[in-house]
Amino acid sequence: MKSKKSISSAIVFFSVMLALAMVLPSGSFALQWGDLSYEVSGGTVTITGYSCPYGSAVIPASIDGMPVIGIGDYAFAGCVGLTSVTIPNSVTSIGYYSFSDCRALTSVVVDANNTAYSSQDGVLYNKARTILIQYPGGKSGGFTIPDSVTSIGNYAFLFCTGLTSVTIPNSVTAIGDAAFAFCTGLTSVSIPNSVTSIETWTFYNCTGLTSVTIPDSVTSIGSHAFASCTSLTSVTIPSSITIIWDWAFYGCAVLT
Repeated sequence: MKSKKSISSAIVFFSVMLALAMVLPSGSFALQWGDLSYEVSGGTVTITGYSCPYGSAVIPASIDGMPVIGIGDYAFAGCVGLTSVTIPNSVTSIGYYSFSDCRALTSVVVDANNTAYSSQDGVLYNKARTILIQYPGGKSGGFTIPDSVTSIGNYAFLFCTGLTSVTIPNSVTAIGDAAFAFCTGLTSVSIPNSVTSIETWTFYNCTGLTSVTIPDSVTSIGSHAFASCTSLTSVTIPSSITIIWDWAFYGCAVLT
């Protein structure tokens, strides 16, 4: 059956992602600076991995006289004991999944002089705070997204299991792929009228989510958007919806 293949592919996708997060930082790179792994290109440094000791990580502005300009994909992913990260003003690039599944992480602090990124209350944004890039996985309780935010980035809240509620302002027009996937403590969410589409995997495996009202502004619901939301009992779908992609509600066993 297609549905069984689809849910299997979902499990494989996130399993592979986590496997990469745990394997890539540990032994794939030759250069080491303390607990950090890095690579050099064109006289600049990109952090590619972390040995994941418990506690805080401070990324240096330079290593051996070369500026640290990037944090690579998966660099800190899966570091379950990481509590805080300090990012220097030199960093201008942060890759995908860089801080995913860091379940004790409560704070990302960006140097005030950084021209590409900023932080507020431990949450990572772009400099103008129009894009929410990373919500720390160790934070718990509810969260109100600032009115300056227009976009919630891909994977921004991925594996934030302590998140119980989120208030999304009308300024937000886009919510990225898998933005709230595996937020198992999330019980409610209100999608504002400014959002036009719900992307793939957006609320995948949000097992605490009980009901969702989709506003009239939304025209499409992506593949697996609400799949495996096992507590979801009701969904209100407006007439504006023109397409619901495959398996959007697969595994919602109590959805009536």
